[in-house]
Amino acid sequence: MDADFIVVGAGTAGLPAAICAAERGATVLLFDGETEIGGTLRYARELSAAGTQQQQKSDIADSPDAHFAEVLTLAKGEANEAVLRLAVDNAADTIAWLERLGVRIDPETPQIVFNHEAYKTPRTYWAVDGGSEIVAALARRIAHFEKSGHIRLRLGTSCRSLLYRDGAVTGVSVRDAEGRDRRYYAGKVLLSTGGYAANQLLYRHFHGVDQILDWAPHYARGSGLEAALDVGAGLTGENGFNLSFGAVMDGNGPARKILCRLNTLPQLRQPWEIIVNSEGKRFIREDEPSIDAQEQALMHQPGYCGFMLFDDRIHREAPDRMRKWYVPDATEDFERHAWFFSAGTLEELADAAGIDASGLETTVRRYNEAQVHGSDPLGRQHMPAPIATPPFYAIRFQGCNVISPIGILTDATLRALRANGEAIPNLYVAGEIIGSCQLMGRSAAGGMMATPALSFGRLLGETLAFTRLDRSETQQLTETG
Repeated sequence: MDADFIVVGAGTAGLPAAICAAERGATVLLFDGETEIGGTLRYARELSAAGTQQQQKSDIADSPDAHFAEVLTLAKGEANEAVLRLAVDNAADTIAWLERLGVRIDPETPQIVFNHEAYKTPRTYWAVDGGSEIVAALARRIAHFEKSGHIRLRLGTSCRSLLYRDGAVTGVSVRDAEGRDRRYYAGKVLLSTGGYAANQLLYRHFHGVDQILDWAPHYARGSGLEAALDVGAGLTGENGFNLSFGAVMDGNGPARKILCRLNTLPQLRQPWEIIVNSEGKRFIREDEPSIDAQEQALMHQPGYCGFMLFDDRIHREAPDRMRKWYVPDATEDFERHAWFFSAGTLEELADAAGIDASGLETTVRRYNEAQVHGSDPLGRQHMPAPIATPPFYAIRFQGCNVISPIGILTDATLRALRANGEAIPNLYVAGEIIGSCQLMGRSAAGGMMATPALSFGRLLGETLAFTRLDRSETQQLTETG
């Protein structure tokens, strides 16, 4: 054998796996197709954990049980409970482990944040310098074990396929930085190669729609997922497709950048505008406090898109409706941006924006009547002004995502499973390759991608440091947690 442990993917899960295995004396081959380590961890911001020292110091009552219950409720029971349990039970230890490596957890955390459905309890954290600080800390440990010979890091080296013999994975076939094809053998193989959000063909194959957002790193192409499928791994999360709410793109067509994000969160800004679909119909009360409810409602709209609609008075008097601009020095300019529309009448506005004019005029009339009487059919409470003073305005927004709902089926020991639940010997998966659906169902919960990936990599490194573990893997993973 060339090593005790092969790790394919030097990112959020792969780095802690290699480090923790090396700490226990194992030899590790660590491959990554890029020229630097870190993967999507560089862009990760939110971590989540319950029962941390930070919570205890702030007298915040929380527990992994509470964390588990809240995420499972948000997931509507569709998460893989064994995998979710493993994630939340080990999250606090992962935060502490990062701190021991020198990562500075922001002293203003934990907090309640609203990037996704907000937790009821403050349990969201981030490093002072974000994901790049975590990568730097892990890189120092990788360099240490490279010097000792316990880790051999091979960058610019992509996985071509898994080696497979007598029903078991025995190693990997890779193409190195010089373009040479090589084979390496080990007792255990971990695939931690991330998701597929940058692979337009695979995204369309899985979800039946184009990937409209060009935000995922170019290397998120699902190579590890396809390699696992080639040796018989099963998929899960086919029903987990979900989209975020309020993103305004910089133009039409697939693979676009986000121009800005609308502030549709009543916790941050009460609404003055109304939200309609392309038929001109409202589909959610605009002061709905649940981000998940907003996202689920958008999933049922034509083209997964909506429009924020308002008049001149609201344009002049309402608080800033932009939550965040992603383009430097951009402004709310209705003559400059392709998804910003203005017109002297509702009919002209509908024609410009691609909204059904009759539906829009009926909706505005009914909303104005509700505003006068203070009783909205959708239950909206905050209605400060009618939509009556021309010119009229609309901003189109599009549902989009950068995570991968579908992934390789796994169990509480993170073994890759076939569709029938049978484990593929010697093959393990961690990180986004397992799919977001196993952890969050069709919803999104803060910190429930990066933190589980770090935790699962750490656990696998600790328990798979040696090759003869087949009889006690489940127990060892449990004891580690």
